[in-house]
Amino acid sequence: MQNNYAIINASAGSGKTYALVQSLLTTCFKHPLQPEKIGNILALTFTNKAANEMKQRIIEWLKNFSSENYETNTDLFNIQEKLKNEGISIPIKDLYERSKKILDYVLHHYSTLNIGTIDKFNSRLVRS
Repeated sequence: MQNNYAIINASAGSGKTYALVQSLLTTCFKHPLQPEKIGNILALTFTNKAANEMKQRIIEWLKNFSSENYETNTDLFNIQEKLKNEGISIPIKDLYERSKKILDYVLHHYSTLNIGTIDKFNSRLVRS
């Protein structure tokens, strides 16, 4: 089993949320037949505000990626480029199709988004 961890440590306003959302969606796009993979990702932050912003941005990006004008979306092209740098070439049309599947899954299984605060995560660990 391969473990992949990404730690983003930066000051306020430096683009951490952008980087986390991009990384999370890039991981999801690697598994076209398994939109539920998004539930295997854990993202922790310090504040509820940041966690909610991350969830909101994921849904916003997926909506934009699933829209009619997906071919002009720079964030989608940035994800495509990030995948290329990892040796994975996916046509933009396929990313569009995958976005629709992931968005549908997230909207129907919102609670599977494991995005929250470090406090809440530790609390769940102690309770279990």
